[in-house]
Amino acid sequence: MVLKLTLEFDGTNFYGWQIQPGVRTVQGEMVKALGDFINGPYKLIGASRTDAGVHALNFVASLHTDEIALKVPPSRLKNALNSILPEDIYIKEVESAPEDFHARYSARSKVYIYRIVPYPSPMRRFYTFPYRIKDSLEELNEKAKLFIGRHDFTHISARSERSGVCTIKVSQWHRKEDEFIYTVEGDRFLYKMVRSMVGLMLKYSTEEIREILLRKRKFNPFMVPGKGLTLLRVNYT
Repeated sequence: MVLKLTLEFDGTNFYGWQIQPGVRTVQGEMVKALGDFINGPYKLIGASRTDAGVHALNFVASLHTDEIALKVPPSRLKNALNSILPEDIYIKEVESAPEDFHARYSARSKVYIYRIVPYPSPMRRFYTFPYRIKDSLEELNEKAKLFIGRHDFTHISARSERSGVCTIKVSQWHRKEDEFIYTVEGDRFLYKMVRSMVGLMLKYSTEEIREILLRKRKFNPFMVPGKGLTLLRVNYT
């Protein structure tokens, strides 16, 4: 049996999704909660690892287990989990999924947003990055267009991978009151890739980004903090 879990979490006090020894993670909290409702082996797979401090509005995990191992019916699992999970995690939906569904490998694309404010806003300090943007919205979007398409992003990410090629479908900025918000959608993302992309747009000119991205020019990375990043949704169709 495979269940698709959609959850929201505030990443402020987490070291990302994936279980790591000695630190608090979203998967770790989920595993502790699931232990009360599953009597037998299971796998809990997340759509993305996420960095420390990164948030999610619609994170997806797939739960793979035998139906007889569940102590509660699938229809009651959402409420059961929410009754004991900490307040910075909430299960929004639990639904049946095909046997071949895999939260990570079945995903077609992921959408992230990054929020920047012009001053250290006390009310938004855990969800935004305070930074004085010098460029206009039009100039930022000229830079953002450079990432659209299929590129090798290994050079600008924090960790090399066997294949650094990703396809970016959407890359654009907009303003909402005093916030600059960057939206990016891609088929996959490398480690700290989005944070590096935002940093490039804040620190480098359009021509410099073109040289860095396409010609692998050396540069001094500006990795913006994880707290401004939110996984908006995971698309499976």
